[in-house]
Amino acid sequence: MTNKQLYASVKASFVSKQSSLHKWCLAKGVKRQNARDALLGIWKGQKGKELRDLLIKESGVEVGNSEEQVANQSCQLDDVVGNS
Repeated sequence: MTNKQLYASVKASFVSKQSSLHKWCLAKGVKRQNARDALLGIWKGQKGKELRDLLIKESGVEVGNSEEQVANQSCQLDDVVGNS
């Protein structure tokens, strides 16, 4: 999974739970831009990696290289926003 796919998957996962990445950041006191940079691999330091791991865990995204996983997560977003 590319960093862009990971970012999109994490956002979609929060939306599928009737939330958003922005709401999660507000609740945790995390700057949204830091979350974005950590997921996109721009913030590569220890704190960035820790934030990335936390976002993956709390969003429920399964990280792997399977294109099928990415497609399934994209379908979940389509179902939520009605673009199927």
